Amino acid sequence: MSATAIFRTAMDAVRTLSDPDPPWAALLDAARGLLGADAASLMIFSAEYELTVLRQQGLDAATEQDYRDHYAQDDPIVRAARDSSTCAWLDSNRLRTRPDANRHPFYNEYLSNHRIGQVLACELVVNNEIRAGISFLRTTSPATPRSGDREVQVDRFVRALSQAIRDRSRALQARMDSLDTGLAPFGDAMLLIAPSATILMRTANATELLVEGHLLSPTDRTLTHPHPALAAGLRRAIARTHAEQRAVTFSVPTSWGEGLRLDIAPAPVAFTFASESTLIVRIRKNSAFTMPGLDELASFFSLTPAEARVLAALVSGHSPGEYADATGVAIATVRNQISSLMRKMSCSRQSELVRLGTLLF
Repeated sequence: MSATAIFRTAMDAVRTLSDPDPPWAALLDAARGLLGADAASLMIFSAEYELTVLRQQGLDAATEQDYRDHYAQDDPIVRAARDSSTCAWLDSNRLRTRPDANRHPFYNEYLSNHRIGQVLACELVVNNEIRAGISFLRTTSPATPRSGDREVQVDRFVRALSQAIRDRSRALQARMDSLDTGLAPFGDAMLLIAPSATILMRTANATELLVEGHLLSPTDRTLTHPHPALAAGLRRAIARTHAEQRAVTFSVPTSWGEGLRLDIAPAPVAFTFASESTLIVRIRKNSAFTMPGLDELASFFSLTPAEARVLAALVSGHSPGEYADATGVAIATVRNQISSLMRKMSCSRQSELVRLGTLLF
């Protein structure tokens, strides 16, 4: 394939980033063809340098896993990008000549163990939430962009890729904001988190509820709680959602009788950046003082108005005798109404009536 054809393929691949689930493999294959590299990786780190996205082509599974497990958190090339401008190139051969650089395990262990001769990286997006970049690996000759037309093509490619990733990030935030706007009238909010509990994206409404529930770490970037037992329970709920790929609910108190309910579920592809493991969290307020309406109870359980009033009293914590005294209804009548409730709601105990009644909270 000619250099011009390779460039066109790479630019066409960039345009697919507006798709809900782009062909990342094709994009990275086109990118490494343009650079003449053995492997290409798209990496996104949180503001605290946690690796949240790694899509790669050309690396074997062991090399990728070793990087994820031991080197991603302290990758010296990613750290060096703090001082570089967007779309500027970083070269491992040059970086390792810095004082003490060769002592870093990334250079003297990772690159050596996996026979990586050079890493060439380019930072694409930097904002308050993420650092996104693309890197190229070669086992032998440098992957530095060549002079002339090829250098111009590479520059055009990375700038187009940088803009496409910004646009994709903004589109994801817009979807979150739209969903949040629809939920706001109900007092609910949404956020996206990594399986590690790092907050990837949140809305203004979510921030308010997280602050109210003391659910933010000191850095405001991790979902947690100052109470150790609640923090541990939240971690378990997140881990179970990720491991079992199913929705899990966790609640935290905010004051006596009130709290926040967190519905945690695997995020649909449309709410991920690159089909990475992402969890979507819906936060809603819970209150023991919020009672369903009598009409709602009656229609939901097919009750008479009198039976609905009795059920509401039981759910509120009143005994049959207290309800009879407060309303002037004979206790025998109240007991007959409770028996009718048990038949209609298929319950054998009064406590089961209360539990079912709370479905409408």
